[in-house]
Amino acid sequence: MVLGAALTLVGACFTVACSSSTSGAPSLAEPQDSGPSQSDAVSDAGTPAEDVGPCEPGSVSGFAPTPVAPLVQAACSDTNDIPQFVADCYSDAGTEQSCVSWQLLPANFICNAQCLNTSYSETNVSPGGSVPKPQPSWGPTVAVYNPGESDWLNVGGCVGVADTSQEGQACATALTNSFECEYYACASVRGCSVPVYPAPAQPVLKALQMCFAAAGSGVCASFTSAVNGACALNGDAGDAGPAAFCFKAASDNGALTTMLTQECGGGDGGGYTN
Repeated sequence: MVLGAALTLVGACFTVACSSSTSGAPSLAEPQDSGPSQSDAVSDAGTPAEDVGPCEPGSVSGFAPTPVAPLVQAACSDTNDIPQFVADCYSDAGTEQSCVSWQLLPANFICNAQCLNTSYSETNVSPGGSVPKPQPSWGPTVAVYNPGESDWLNVGGCVGVADTSQEGQACATALTNSFECEYYACASVRGCSVPVYPAPAQPVLKALQMCFAAAGSGVCASFTSAVNGACALNGDAGDAGPAAFCFKAASDNGALTTMLTQECGGGDGGGYTN
């Protein structure tokens, strides 16, 4: 995947409806993991029906990016919620069971539902239909429902919080715009429809990520070029800049923890009680 794609397909389940978590930090190479861009997701679904066509980018005629702000909210405990979440869902010892167990704990409800995991839009994508507008703000992970779920690492939001310079904000905007274009091109394509849990999702997730990559080098190439230009001074190669860790979050658990903490940390870890 090109460097400038807007989100990254995350390598572990962020919702109860997930199929499996990957062992260790998600890589930047595989669809069940992520790419050094803003485009990465994981879900629980199955292969699309054979008669719905291929998962290839559609037209982006009429597309215009919508400003999306990063969600910053003190919803999680720095010392417990976030480190445990990363350990249960992303470490070598993490499993699907440990990840789901973390999410189901009432004490983790506020952290999980009000900051760590947000939805791309207020309404789900209808395969073959129109593409919903994004919500005004996204947390560090963004769930796309078309109609099954795929979860994406919000690198643009991370950059926007970590680097408040003019260059950093330009990079963050370019990343978000690029993701929105790729989403617009692929999310409503019938062949890219992610089946709902508990159907297995990996084949269609790979196809969906490939669609995003194809859009990034094709119909959304102008947005990809904008990322490559705007983020060149911001450490998008992972070697410089205050937001450099954001581009490592998909493959480095320490960087992922920093990313989650800067947006959702600072809370007392309070949950809900029945």
